[in-house]
Amino acid sequence: MLTLSQRLWFSFAAILAITITLATVIVVNSNNVSATAQKLIEQQLPRLALIKQLRAAISEHERLLYEYYATIDRRSIWPEITNKDQTLQDLMVTAHQSFSRQILTLPNIYADIKFYRQSLDENLKSRSIDWDRARSDLAGLTEAGEKAELPSL
Repeated sequence: MLTLSQRLWFSFAAILAITITLATVIVVNSNNVSATAQKLIEQQLPRLALIKQLRAAISEHERLLYEYYATIDRRSIWPEITNKDQTLQDLMVTAHQSFSRQILTLPNIYADIKFYRQSLDENLKSRSIDWDRARSDLAGLTEAGEKAELPSL
């Protein structure tokens, strides 16, 4: 049988072992949380902001082209379209690089958007506008924008 002194030492050793184990688990988990938080701050949040900017640029570009279709006022709207197109192109390149080229469809989507924009512009600045073709170009533009599915973080 163990004496009182031996039982106390045994209890102390058991409590010490449990405390060391818990401390180790806490340190490991806090390191995991820290690494996850750092990845979130350094990688995921900037990517999320980029996705948001890209989607907004696609929508704004499309909105301007619909406005061009509605007003046929190339002189006042076309500079805005050109400016937004440059922003859209820059964002697509940045997204393509930021996601390590995981978004292989982005160059094709931008090519589609550019094609429909040019087709619509050529049609709307001609003397005899083909309204069916213009509507078809706008529908193609909308479809191309919807294809811009960006990866989840």
